[in-house]
Amino acid sequence: LHLEPASPPVSPPLRRLHSMAGRGQAAGLEATRPGGKGRHKIDIKKIEGSDRRQVTFSKRRNGLFKKVAEMCVLCSAQAAAAVFSPGGKPYVFGHPSVDPVLDRFLGFHAPVPTVGPAIDPWWEVPIEGMGLKELAELQAAIGKLKRTLLARREGPP
Repeated sequence: LHLEPASPPVSPPLRRLHSMAGRGQAAGLEATRPGGKGRHKIDIKKIEGSDRRQVTFSKRRNGLFKKVAEMCVLCSAQAAAAVFSPGGKPYVFGHPSVDPVLDRFLGFHAPVPTVGPAIDPWWEVPIEGMGLKELAELQAAIGKLKRTLLARREGPP
């Protein structure tokens, strides 16, 4: 004679959750979940506290650059993005790279042919890891872009 148990066996951690459920706690999740905000909608306003602002900038900068890269891949587009941290450090991303995209934007060259995968993603290369030559090129490119944008803003539409 073979008898099956009335209910499946419960592992010790689940046994604890079952016993908590009888004490008014819905499956014991409130008691076992660590404290924290998790993912929630935030108001679009300045974040108070420089440390929190810097952390948020770091997380969102990578997300922004990933979205730009995704758009470039999906749409066969060429794009460049430049952002400055709350501390004033510039971070740039370009697909296929920043210089050809800026040159094209400024009208210096024809479209850049895309051959193979993109060059190293700029958002993963911290600016502290760049050499003096790369930093000088970045500064010159950003300065050129700034001057051109100011000239276009003040010139005829």
